[in-house]
Amino acid sequence: MNTAKKILFVTKHPAHSSIAMAGNQLFNHTLNSFCKDSNFEIGWIYAGKWNDDFAKMKEAFQSNSRDFSVKIPKIITLFTGLYYRTSLRLFFARRNPSYYLLDPIYGHFYKKGLGNVKKTGWYPDWIVLEWTEVLFLLPICKSLFPNAKIAVTEHDVSFVKLQRRFAHKELNMQTIVDPFKKLELKLLSDVNLIRVLSLDDKNILIDNGIHSDKIELVAPYYHRVNLERKAKLLPQIVFYGALNREENKEAVNWFIEHVYQAFQLEKKVKLIVIGGGGAELKQKWSNLPGVEFAGYVKEPEKIFLESVGMVVPLLNGGGIKIKVLESMTCSLPVMTNSIGIEGIRAEDKVSYLHCEQPKDYMKAVDLLLSNHEKAREIGNNGRMFVEQHFNYEKSMEEYKSILSR
Repeated sequence: MNTAKKILFVTKHPAHSSIAMAGNQLFNHTLNSFCKDSNFEIGWIYAGKWNDDFAKMKEAFQSNSRDFSVKIPKIITLFTGLYYRTSLRLFFARRNPSYYLLDPIYGHFYKKGLGNVKKTGWYPDWIVLEWTEVLFLLPICKSLFPNAKIAVTEHDVSFVKLQRRFAHKELNMQTIVDPFKKLELKLLSDVNLIRVLSLDDKNILIDNGIHSDKIELVAPYYHRVNLERKAKLLPQIVFYGALNREENKEAVNWFIEHVYQAFQLEKKVKLIVIGGGGAELKQKWSNLPGVEFAGYVKEPEKIFLESVGMVVPLLNGGGIKIKVLESMTCSLPVMTNSIGIEGIRAEDKVSYLHCEQPKDYMKAVDLLLSNHEKAREIGNNGRMFVEQHFNYEKSMEEYKSILSR
C-alpha cells in the first residue's frame, strides 16, 4: 500500500538549478528535496509561457513528479506583459485587489490546471501555493479539493511591499492597498500553514491577527561559498540583482545619482552592477566614468571575493534579501538600509554597515577603502552570522515533517 503523501505545488514562476532569481532558487531547492524523498508523491502546476526556463524545469522534474502545467498562448502572454507594465493593472486592481498580483487571464489558466488535476483522479493531501500571487487561488483549491490541507509560501508579505510603493499616493492606498491587505490577510487566515522567510514578516502577520501557531519561519535558500577572500582586494564595490525588477532598477539609479556621482566616487572606487536586463539604466549611466554594467554573471561570487563591499540601497520591496545573505557568506561587507537588512537582524558596524542617507554610503565606502582590517572584520562577522542563523537544510526537514503528518 502506497502511504506517500501527495503534495501539489502551484507556482507562479518556473524553477531550475541555474535560474537567477532568488525566490525561484528557493522553490527549486524545495521541489528538488521533496521529489527525491520517497515519503512524498509530487505534482506541480505552472501556467505561463513554455520558454527555456519552463523547459529546464520540466526536464529536471519529469522523472520524479507529475506535471499538470498549462501553456498560455504567446499572444495572450503579450497582453499580460502589457497589463503588468501599464495602468491597466491599477484599473483592474481597483475592482478586485487580487488582480494586482494575479490578473484574471492567468487566474483562468491556473483554474484550468487545477481542474485537470481533479479529472485525473489524483487528489493531493496538501496543496502548496508558492508565492502570494497564487494565494488568490485558495477559494478554487478548496472548492475542488475540500479534503486537502493548504500551505502558502509568502516570499514576502505583499501588502507591506504595496504600502511602501504607494506610500505617497493616497488614492492608491485607499482603493488598492487597503483592500489588498484585507484580502491577503483573510486568505492567509484560511490556510493551514504559512511559510515566511523572516521573523519580521512573522511578526507583521501576528500583529495583523494571524495566529502564530500556523506560521513557520523558513531559512531561505542561498548559495554557500567555501572560498577565501583575495588577500589584496580591488578598489571596487558591487550591486547585485536582476535589473528587470523595478526595485533593483530604482536602487541602482538612486545610488549612482545621489551617491556615486554626487560624491565623485569614481575617483576612489569602481562600481560594478551585476544583473541581467536594465537596458534603460545602461543607456543612461554606462558612459559615466567608473561604472560598469556586467550583465548576467554565472558566478558572481568570483567578483564578490575581490571587491571591498556590496551596496544594497533599496527604496522599495519587502521580505528578506537573498543577495545580502549571499554577500555575507563571501565575507563581503554589506552597505544597506532598513529595507535591505529587513528580516536579517544583523548588528550595524559589526556584521554590516547601516546606511540610510547618501552621506552614510559615502562614509561607509571610505571606511572600507581606508581601514582594511575593519573591513575584513565586518565581512568575517557577517559570514559567521549567516552560518549561525540561516540553516536551510534543517528548515527543509522541519517542513517535510509538517507535510508528512
